[in-house]
Order: sequence, then C-alpha cells, then structure tokens
Amino acid sequence: MQDFAAAIGARPFALAPGGKAAYHAALSVASNYLVTLTDIARQLARQGGVDEALLPALLGPLMQGSLANALSMGPQQALTGPIVRGDAATVARHLVVLPLELQPAYRVLGERTVALAGARLPEEARQTLLALLRD
Repeated sequence: MQDFAAAIGARPFALAPGGKAAYHAALSVASNYLVTLTDIARQLARQGGVDEALLPALLGPLMQGSLANALSMGPQQALTGPIVRGDAATVARHLVVLPLELQPAYRVLGERTVALAGARLPEEARQTLLALLRD
C-alpha cells in the first residue's frame, strides 16, 4: 500500500495504534473549523459595519498569512493579537460586542491562546486574561 501511495505522489505515513480517530479529528478541526471560524469572522466584521463585498479582500490575506505563518514557524511563534500582547482591555471590549452565542467559543479559544502564548506572556497578564475569559 505504501508503494502505491508513493507511486501516485502521496506521502505515506503510519498512525499510532488506535490513532485513527485522533487523526480524523485533526483533519476535521483543520478543515471544518477553519471554515466555521471564517464564518464567525465574517459575522463580526459585518456587525462592525464592513460591507459584505469587502470581506474576502479584508479577511483573506490576513487568514492566509496567519495560516502560512503557523505552518512554517509553528503556532506559538506565529501568534499575534491582543492576548499574546497581554491586552486585557481589548479582550474585554471584544467580549462586550460579541453576540451571546459566540462568547463560549471566543472564551475557549482565548484560553487556548493564553496557553499557546506560553512564556511570551508575563504571568500577571496571563492571570488577568484568564480571569476575564473565565468570567
């Protein structure tokens, strides 16, 4: 099977024992949730007054650049934005304008971003952000 995969230009690899579900979950997150995050970003931009016709040109380069950086540099180094800067005031303003149905996703992703920021985020800022996101 690996010879066939290589012959058609695929890159064969082995999964860990019992790893098929985790592998499939990874692909689902990378594909489907990226699409869902795009939808959320579009909704928020429209809420902020951005015309629908401008959204591809506004969001596309930002998202493509972020994805390219995350893949080439690694997620921790590619991270930008208010959380890695320790800007709790901006995060608080985001939470005020977010529709209620989007707040749980923002909070969970925010907590994950705090963890991803690692040593780039001073401990005091980490604690402030986590308290805000868990409120």
